[in-house]
Amino acid sequence: MWTWNFWKQTLERAIKTAAQVAAALLGVAGMGILDVNWKSIGSIVALAVLASLLTSIATSGIGQTDSPSAVAVNPTPLAPAVADAAPAPAPAD
Repeated sequence: MWTWNFWKQTLERAIKTAAQVAAALLGVAGMGILDVNWKSIGSIVALAVLASLLTSIATSGIGQTDSPSAVAVNPTPLAPAVADAAPAPAPAD
C-alpha cells in the first residue's frame, strides 16, 4: 500500500468509478445538460469515489503487495500449441 504503483492503480480505479457513476446518473436522469442537479450528481460521485478508495485500501494486503486488487496475478506460461501437444506414446510392455 505504500508504493507509488499502488496509488497510481488506486487513482485509476477511483477515476473510472467516478466516470461510470456520473455516466449512469446522467443517463438515468434523461434530462438536458442544463437541467441536471450537479450538486446531487457531484455528491453521489464523491461517495462512490470514497467507496472505491476505501475498497482499494481494504484489499491492499490480500493480492499483490503493490496492487489494490484482491486478486493475485501470477503470470502463467502460454499453453503449448495444438501441434506440440501430441499425446505421449504408450509405454511398451
